[in-house]
Amino acid sequence: MISRWGSIVGGTLGVFLGYGISVAHAAEDVASLPERIRTFPDLVSFSLNVINDIIVVILALGVMWVVYLAFVLIKAEGEKKDEARNSILYGLVGIFVMVSVWGLVNILVNTFNLDDSTRPVVPTLSV
Repeated sequence: MISRWGSIVGGTLGVFLGYGISVAHAAEDVASLPERIRTFPDLVSFSLNVINDIIVVILALGVMWVVYLAFVLIKAEGEKKDEARNSILYGLVGIFVMVSVWGLVNILVNTFNLDDSTRPVVPTLSV
């Protein structure tokens, strides 16, 4: 049973945290912060990237919590079984809400061309 639990946790973490979060990448980001954040838009962009990484971690923790509660539901009896069933339901609703809001934000960003890469070109004078 432990090896099955380990593979589920490892697989969940591998899928969600392999999304783009690694220790070396994070250390490299922190080391290069003074060079990369020169203006306010750079700070906003970096902050949004950090928030996106935090959302992925929270989502992974939510999935692991639901999986853990599924094991509790299998082994529990009586009132604990009802508690686990309700907690699984709340966990699934929470994961659904998180993914839905994340998807709606991406739809809005793509619909109204709010992506950072579509900044207008500012004309300059060469002297």
